[in-house]
This record gives sequence, C-alpha cells and structure tokens, in this order.
Amino acid sequence: MTTPTEFVLWLNGAAGVMGEAPTPEQWEAIKEKMNESLGFLAAKKLLERAEDQIVRDRESELKRAAAVEQMNRHVQFNADIARYRAMVDAHAAKLNPAAEIGFGSTLLVAPPEKQSFLSSMASRIKEVK
Repeated sequence: MTTPTEFVLWLNGAAGVMGEAPTPEQWEAIKEKMNESLGFLAAKKLLERAEDQIVRDRESELKRAAAVEQMNRHVQFNADIARYRAMVDAHAAKLNPAAEIGFGSTLLVAPPEKQSFLSSMASRIKEVK
C-alpha cells in the first residue's frame, strides 16, 4: 500500500512522462494508485460521517421521545382535570339539587347576597318568632 505522499510523488512523475492529457489506460492506472493510497482515507472519512449520523439520529430519537412523553402528560393532565371537575359537579349537585351546575362546579345562578352581621341576626330572630 502506498501512502498519500508516495502517491503525490508518483503522480508528479507520471505527469512528467505523460505529456498533455492522459490516455484512458493511464487514467485507469492513476485511479488504481489513488484508490490504493487514498482509499483508506475515504473509508475513514465515511466511517466518521456514519458515526456522526448515528449520534444525530440518537439525539433526534431522544428529542422525539421526550416530545411524545410531554404530549402524553398533557393529555393525562387534561383528563385528570375533567375527572376532577365531574366529581366536583356531582358533589355540588348532591349538596344543592336545585342549583344549576355548570362547568367545573361553577354555579350558573347568582351567588347569594352577603348580609351584614346585624341584618343576618335580625333575619334569624324574625324566623324564630
């Protein structure tokens, strides 16, 4: 096997002997020598590129898996919220069957008015009589 330096020296010598343009037979000889001396460099470069691609593919797969996991957690969170809202609505319906129950136990009727302490005491006294 020839080294890249030996190939360059051989090519310089061959170019001096050939003259103008190499014949098809001379091109074949040049290609053979080049493959012999530089083929391992090309193979090494291709292997490096393949290893880099494998690393990029793994990183891409990990990112995709993380995105899928996040979407699944989001879906589960929304399902948990919906179950909780339904549970709260059912409990609110048990406490006040006449009330209109809405989304997430939000009462659709107006909330009772707040009374001052004195007016609420007066209402209670009136009810007792």
